[in-house]
Amino acid sequence: CRAHVFSFKKYTRNKAAHHIPLFGYVFATALHIFLFRWFRCPACGSSQQLGKCRTEQHRH
Repeated sequence: CRAHVFSFKKYTRNKAAHHIPLFGYVFATALHIFLFRWFRCPACGSSQQLGKCRTEQHRH
């Protein structure tokens, strides 16, 4: 998926996308990324997992 996750442009949101009433999709997605390190794309609904940084991979 190549959708811009934090875009404020109007496009059709997927029913599976994270949403918090009164706060919308952007805040809900950012909160979910912060807490769980993955999110559902607001455009297509696919699950996107964040990878580790190179500095995190080398820590022991």
